[in-house]
Amino acid sequence: MSQRVRVEDAAREIGCCVEYLRRKIQSGEWDLGEYGKPKKGQKKGSYFIFRHKLDNFLGIIGNEEIQENRKMVNTASTHI
Repeated sequence: MSQRVRVEDAAREIGCCVEYLRRKIQSGEWDLGEYGKPKKGQKKGSYFIFRHKLDNFLGIIGNEEIQENRKMVNTASTHI
């Protein structure tokens, strides 16, 4: 299961205001997670931002990718 990030925290990491982040997600310009339209009787939709998508957006390599890169480097160095 993916770790979720609060909208406020994601906006701080990106360096933008919360409302700007919400608009970008809602329009589909930024793929950071999912936007759930408001249900009947509600005024606001729901924003689901996932850590792995935010890290990818920010260019941060995850632990899995770091481990894979290390394996590739170790394999390459043994064949030299």
